[in-house]
Amino acid sequence: MAKKRFIAGAICPQCHALDRVVVEQSNGITRRRCVSCGFSDEQPATTKVTLPTRFVARGLANVQARPVKLLDD
Repeated sequence: MAKKRFIAGAICPQCHALDRVVVEQSNGITRRRCVSCGFSDEQPATTKVTLPTRFVARGLANVQARPVKLLDD
């Protein structure tokens, strides 16, 4: 049996209808579907997201963080 849930505020990429997109999960596959026009596509199992931070923009994404020692006066 498929699990279904509506996504609040989602817009269909095909017909641009608001609040008509449902996400269905069955057999380990995640699929989004528009109940207005019937648009459907599968989502990848894993998605790697890299946030656009200032470290990524400067090419410092792989730099290890180090603690800072504060000095008292």
